[in-house]
Amino acid sequence: MLHIIRQVYLSADFEACLAQINDDDQLVLIEDAVYAWVSKDPRLLALHSEQRLHILQADVEARAIEVPNDVQIDYRELVKLTVNYAPAVTW
Repeated sequence: MLHIIRQVYLSADFEACLAQINDDDQLVLIEDAVYAWVSKDPRLLALHSEQRLHILQADVEARAIEVPNDVQIDYRELVKLTVNYAPAVTW
């Protein structure tokens, strides 16, 4: 399954998503959720080390934050993830 998180603040979805994510799932941070990377949340760091965390490059650039290159994806890669890890849930 693919989990796509749109926002972190003012929403309980971030915590709910991380509580439900399984070992075979992938996580994508888009829109304002890309700010979650800055917090260095240990759960995100673990997903990153397992190569299961992806952050949309366009949103990283729009918000001028620093994110490792190996975690950034473009829209084409996002589409591939939605196909390969269907179903997708947007939080």
